[in-house]
Amino acid sequence: MGRIVDADTHSLTLRLAGTFTPTKDLYDDAERAQELTLRLLERTKAAGAVRADLHVNDLSFVFEQLVSVRLGDRDRTGQLRHRYLALLLDGLHAPSAEPLPGAPPTWKEVSGRWDRPANP
Repeated sequence: MGRIVDADTHSLTLRLAGTFTPTKDLYDDAERAQELTLRLLERTKAAGAVRADLHVNDLSFVFEQLVSVRLGDRDRTGQLRHRYLALLLDGLHAPSAEPLPGAPPTWKEVSGRWDRPANP
């Protein structure tokens, strides 16, 4: 997860979602990435390393929250992002005392952010 934060790819989601209409190939690639992430998450859950109620669609928003941290120069931003990643990871560890509130976002909600809004 630290390498994902370092790659800063989720910044693209924050900047580009809803600004263009993705192609079928882009949607297909996103679904494939989602499937791979789900398999990894399921293995991590089976090992007892993360809370059972963590949903694969929660992860996109976790990463987007982390990349929204920008303070000082690149090094300081990286330090802070890793600090908050460590705090978030503590919250993701199993077992969890309380269930997470609300339902996780659906794949339709996550992928739908890429749809360009219709002009009124």
